[in-house]
Amino acid sequence: MVSEERPVFVRGLSRSGGTLLVTIVDSHPDVAMSYELYPNLLELPEPDAASLRDIVDQLEKVGPKRYRKVVDQPNFVTFLNRLPRGGIDKPQMIAVFREHLDAGMGVADVTERMELMARFARLKATTEGAAHWGLKCLNNYDEYLASFPGARFLNIVRDGRDVLASQLNEMAGAREVEKVAHGWVSTHERFRAMRDLGRAPAYEVRYEDLVARPRRVVKEMCRAIDLPYHRAMVNHHKAEHTVYGASHLSLEKIKRPINDSSIGRWRTELSPEQVDTFTSVAGPLMAEYGYTD
Repeated sequence: MVSEERPVFVRGLSRSGGTLLVTIVDSHPDVAMSYELYPNLLELPEPDAASLRDIVDQLEKVGPKRYRKVVDQPNFVTFLNRLPRGGIDKPQMIAVFREHLDAGMGVADVTERMELMARFARLKATTEGAAHWGLKCLNNYDEYLASFPGARFLNIVRDGRDVLASQLNEMAGAREVEKVAHGWVSTHERFRAMRDLGRAPAYEVRYEDLVARPRRVVKEMCRAIDLPYHRAMVNHHKAEHTVYGASHLSLEKIKRPINDSSIGRWRTELSPEQVDTFTSVAGPLMAEYGYTD
């Protein structure tokens, strides 16, 4: 870990516009974002360095389609399959793993997992000549700050009803409305709690404001996290991002200019019962964010 590092971490409940926000930040010439490399995905039943080295030796012999034959841990394979979103190919992946192992580290604790995650993100930054790296993050802010005390955090907030509609209609697997509502509340309450402690620069981006006034909102966001604004950020679709060459559920949407086409989808895609269930849980916090109609 390098204490002077100032990574940018982006949080947001799934289907809130987090990938769009990451891509906007990735458009800044001084920041390289590597998307969803969460450290918890690196947990293994036998997390010592020797076991990890054996896995890496086996991975080196097979292609991506056979990773599951080598690692019987779906989350770990998910991590591997997300590396191309940050432009990391297989030889680079193996090289980073070996660098981590040669430093005497495995994935036994969160500090080691954070460091391995960061090694991949740093590689993208180095490749692109960017001064800073970044990723999406989870809610465990204390762990991120313990490893990266100079971190900066963004949280994207979207009308929970639109989040629910998107999760129900675009993500695999049935989701309980009440569970999504509790997740929406928890995500934003935990970010606010971290922000209010003042331990790190932290700023909330309201999705509806972002798509309505992108230049103004992005400028305010940059000011809040001490990142010089760059006009390329509001023209993210004109750049060649590494994620464009990989698989991602939001790929086609983030290739387009910032737009408001997804606002209010809940009105036609959710039943009155689903809306009532969601708001019975999330209503008070939604009102604080201005979602009252």
